[in-house]
Amino acid sequence: MRNVMLMLCLTVFVLALAGCASNYTVVFKDGQQIYADNEPEYDPVSGFYEFEDLDGRKHKVNKDEIRTVHEGRAEEPAPVEEQTPPEETGIEK
Repeated sequence: MRNVMLMLCLTVFVLALAGCASNYTVVFKDGQQIYADNEPEYDPVSGFYEFEDLDGRKHKVNKDEIRTVHEGRAEEPAPVEEQTPPEETGIEK
């Protein structure tokens, strides 16, 4: 019985730790994505986000370059389609 309780406690502990560690996805306006270890910190005075990526590199990025910051890993962004001009109607001005 004691072993069962110990295993149950260890399982709950491991699940609790896994729930606390979240990655964040920083998506840039050009479509680039960087995965951060923790939630990026925003400094309203400087206008920059600061975060550390999964490889341990530190980043400091202007907020105007960022499209979104959200928890979890994002899917690949959809390609940006170029708009084509409307077809000629054949009517001359």
